[in-house]
Amino acid sequence: MRSLTKCICVMLLWGLSFTGTSAQNLSRGMSGDAVTALQTALAGAGYFALTADGAYGSATVKAVSLFQSDKGLSVTGVADDDTQEAIRRSVGKGYRPGGGVVMAEGNQGDLVAEYQRKLQNAGYLSGAADGIYGPDMAEAVKRLQREQGIPVSGVIDEETLAWLSSVGQNNNRTPVPRGDIMMPGSSGGQVAKLQNLLLLHGYNPGTADGIYGAATADAVRMLQERYGLRETGNADAQVWNVLRGAPEFSGNYRKSLVMRATAYTPYDPGNTGYTAGGSLAGKGHVAVDPSVIPLGSMVFIQGYGYAIADDIGGSVTGRVIDVGVDSQEQAYQWGNREVQVYVVS
Repeated sequence: MRSLTKCICVMLLWGLSFTGTSAQNLSRGMSGDAVTALQTALAGAGYFALTADGAYGSATVKAVSLFQSDKGLSVTGVADDDTQEAIRRSVGKGYRPGGGVVMAEGNQGDLVAEYQRKLQNAGYLSGAADGIYGPDMAEAVKRLQREQGIPVSGVIDEETLAWLSSVGQNNNRTPVPRGDIMMPGSSGGQVAKLQNLLLLHGYNPGTADGIYGAATADAVRMLQERYGLRETGNADAQVWNVLRGAPEFSGNYRKSLVMRATAYTPYDPGNTGYTAGGSLAGKGHVAVDPSVIPLGSMVFIQGYGYAIADDIGGSVTGRVIDVGVDSQEQAYQWGNREVQVYVVS
């Protein structure tokens, strides 16, 4: 958060640095207090995320260019009178989508090489990690941003940096293969997996049919809203990172039951691969006795997660619930246990 005090300081610094009726045009290669003031103001306006060092380099050029483009000014990367005045007026009044510029085409060094390796690991960059932020890296960053729902600029801004910084950490925020980036119009087994995982986390995508329609997009948007992500409706890496974690119980329910829980897979003998409700079976679906839990109910099962009660079975009678899993190994791991079941809706 940028405080009012910081904004006032930025404006005072700006005023002290530029006196008279016309400010000095600032451009690449210049340095000094005037550039420091420009960078500080750009940070206050939400376009610069580095320490103001007084050196007008590639990141400053790109921050100025993005600001000019967003404000309808001539895009030159040079901070002329009009640009400087517009930046001054924008301090504390908003924040660039994607955040301030951290690194841009033209930057060089070990840190560039580090993020090139992260782009390689995520499948976005095929060239060498040579420490030079050139056109190939800029295009790789644009592909990442396009597929992850980040504003497309070709620069590493704060949101892009956050995504890259998560790659390889021990917090389940692993990069998603590019073929797993899904959006309305996608279809197939991976979409069905997405739909079942959404159910497991309490976001109902409608029928789990392997078709990415409006209901699936709405469920993804609900998840994104819950976790403070960009509400694109597309299943990007951040969505998959949430879905790979353990489901979180909201605590809301109508009634609770102690039940005996078993597990089944879509591949068990006699199974068609579909639930009685017509969805592709797997995680997020459970079989129940309709006299105990009405079909269509949303439930939360201790140690499992959310599920839709849309299946039945000959051995599922009384207070027995059969949870859907994706493999025989998972079914064996689940076994036969007593669980608390919360009927949510």
